[in-house]
Amino acid sequence: MSESTLTSPKLQSEVSWQQLLLVFVLALLLFITVRWQPDSWLQSRISEQCQQNGLILDYKELHLDGIGVRLETVSVQTAAMSQPLQLETLRLSPAWTSLFNGSPGIDLQLNWFGQRVETRLIRQEAYVDIEGLHADIDAALLQPLLQLPVKLIGKLNLSGDLRVDMQSGRPLQGGLQASWQSAAIEMNGSMPLGDYQLIVKSKGSSGVWQWSLGGGTALLLQGDGKLEMAAGVPVQAWAIAGNGRLEAGKDAINMAAMLGQKPLMFKLSGPLLKPLLQRM
Repeated sequence: MSESTLTSPKLQSEVSWQQLLLVFVLALLLFITVRWQPDSWLQSRISEQCQQNGLILDYKELHLDGIGVRLETVSVQTAAMSQPLQLETLRLSPAWTSLFNGSPGIDLQLNWFGQRVETRLIRQEAYVDIEGLHADIDAALLQPLLQLPVKLIGKLNLSGDLRVDMQSGRPLQGGLQASWQSAAIEMNGSMPLGDYQLIVKSKGSSGVWQWSLGGGTALLLQGDGKLEMAAGVPVQAWAIAGNGRLEAGKDAINMAAMLGQKPLMFKLSGPLLKPLLQRM
């Protein structure tokens, strides 16, 4: 057999697919083997992986769930988080399709105060890719976080992809879309506002992101600006800046009485969760 035959593109392709198939089979056999180990062995492996990746993970119960592992009453924290994230359940299962790209991945599903979040995590050298993030969250759950004097009503839908630095936890690039559907506030009765959409996307690798916000029927809102996600700084202290416009809808008499007949122009600056609004 000639040297050209041995190095032909067709044979190289066949060898490559054989290698991928071998990796898939070995991973499957490994996971099946793991499933037959005692819970204490699984717990030690999970603890070891958390320590290697700078995670503090506590949970009350561990169960095998199909081809995955389910943890109940979970607390998760990293060095970049000021307080742990409390979860009702956390389910992890292997993302087999990511093996064909040469990067091991995990499909993750979690329940947080009855709200479901799911995504795929793919580990790279110094960062993690968060792919296919999807979450539906009751807007009322964000009221304590935002410290608003009124009750929020409606459903928040979040989707997108992010690349996150493993050491600092800072998003490096990607994009997120958030929509607030059937938005309303409760203040002496329910006051419908409309539907809103927020888009946040990376601008290069400098840590500065662009944001834009718009929508509404009773309360028309438009705005855009930048968000600086600095390394080592908690999320609530990320710096936000931009300009916005508030205006009562055509038929929103009560809103017009509160805001006036002319659009309200404002400038936004300061920390993300406690921004300073300055009228222009």
